[in-house]
Amino acid sequence: LILRFIKIRGIMERHIKKIKLLFNKKNNSIYSGLYNTWSEAEKNSSKKQGYANKKYDNRSLKKFTVNEKYTIGRNMIVPIISATLKTDNFTILDIGGGVNSVFSHLSSSKAPLGLCYVLERDEVASKFNNLVPSQHSNVLKYISDVKSISHNALDIIYFGSSVQYIANYKTLIQSLIEFNPKYIIFSESIFTEIPNDIWVLQQNMGSDTFPNLFISEKKFIYFMKKNGYTCDLNFCIPGDHSHDQIDRKQYECKTLIFVKKIL
Repeated sequence: LILRFIKIRGIMERHIKKIKLLFNKKNNSIYSGLYNTWSEAEKNSSKKQGYANKKYDNRSLKKFTVNEKYTIGRNMIVPIISATLKTDNFTILDIGGGVNSVFSHLSSSKAPLGLCYVLERDEVASKFNNLVPSQHSNVLKYISDVKSISHNALDIIYFGSSVQYIANYKTLIQSLIEFNPKYIIFSESIFTEIPNDIWVLQQNMGSDTFPNLFISEKKFIYFMKKNGYTCDLNFCIPGDHSHDQIDRKQYECKTLIFVKKIL
């Protein structure tokens, strides 16, 4: 019994050491580098996003689901916001939503959805449309160009952790404002206390590293205000993020909700 106790104690001590090493191990930076432009960050990418896109596309085309179980995640805010709209049906544009678009949460939450557009890359938009079940084909449409949407047809524009990957995001937002949405939502993007936008490299998707924008929160809110939208709600999203040069206290992963100003 004494020998058995000594053996068990030895095994436990080895596992305790492993656990301590795991907790003491420094987290690998998810983000690195400091660049003034998207093109500068892109040139310094060790690999492009093609690998991640291809892997994601192949997986998505094999399993396309709708009516997902309602879960707490970045898409959960839209069904809540939609309840404030004074309409039986509403139309939304999801920027870069993929197969796990905001439609999954809207349909499972029984929100009164009129139509959900999902803006995606040209090479996958038509493929995703072919996978949409027939009972949803009239309310879920994948597009590769917003020109296919009628003017003044949108109630909500939703960036679900996507604005940080768009090189000319201000130009895109200004073009989308022409659709006169009541709400524009930016969910799970990095906003900073730094005076100017900074491009960094994201490095948590396999071997890919690719540009990601750390957005100056103060400038972004001012930009939206100039374009007729005020920040109605601003909150942090818990998560473990790190940059190899920027102090963690200077940025947060956030959701910002903008509402059209009433003149």
